[in-house]
Amino acid sequence: MLVMRKALVLLLSGALLSSATPARAQEVAETIVPDRPGLGDGAHVVGAGVVQVEVGVEAAIGSGGDVFTFGQSLVRYGVGGIEIRIFPGSVLIADDERGAPDPGVGLKVPLSTGDGPLFSAVLSTTLPVGSAAFSAGEASGAATLVAEFTLSDALGLALNAGYGFPFAHVDDGAVSFVVTPGLSVASVDGLGLYAGYAGSYGPGDDEHFAEAGVVYVPDADKQWDLNWGIETGSRRWFLGVGFSYRWR
Repeated sequence: MLVMRKALVLLLSGALLSSATPARAQEVAETIVPDRPGLGDGAHVVGAGVVQVEVGVEAAIGSGGDVFTFGQSLVRYGVGGIEIRIFPGSVLIADDERGAPDPGVGLKVPLSTGDGPLFSAVLSTTLPVGSAAFSAGEASGAATLVAEFTLSDALGLALNAGYGFPFAHVDDGAVSFVVTPGLSVASVDGLGLYAGYAGSYGPGDDEHFAEAGVVYVPDADKQWDLNWGIETGSRRWFLGVGFSYRWR
């Protein structure tokens, strides 16, 4: 696992060095392209001047107690060919505690443009200012390489490979990998389905998730979503709904 982590760090370092001169800014998409739902991100970078807000609620049920999350907020703003990302935080209600997790900030940088596959790099950091019950107690960072492929007019595939780590102990991080196929439903305009796998491989026990969901885009600047998933080891499952809106 250590070799795997080092290999991924080298791969991400190369990608991020190449992003020091980012690819020409991606054009503003015809319809909204949120990073929710799902455990991974998409490669799309919002266009210059675009503000996009994505919010959701989620119930996680199973071992370790039930947790309800309200907010799951992400604010995305396009400027100078890159995307600024702000994670204002959420409100968590557990069996006997409630509070807020650590907020965060980040960047998404396009590594490709054009009609072929899309690639981007996502950098983020958390700020240890959340509630005592839910804060990590220290700042952490993450670097993720995202790829998107169009397989047909109706089928697409998104891949995420990342490394998350506490700044105080960079070697104690965890490798993450997400595979998410998506399918648009031709008979219902704006309707899409997805399913996927997400894995986290770190110093502790590895975690494996299966997820699925449905999205509906009623017009160019709005999306509704419903998502479900389960952690296969603990059988802990989650169910969430969300909404995304774009100003341009």
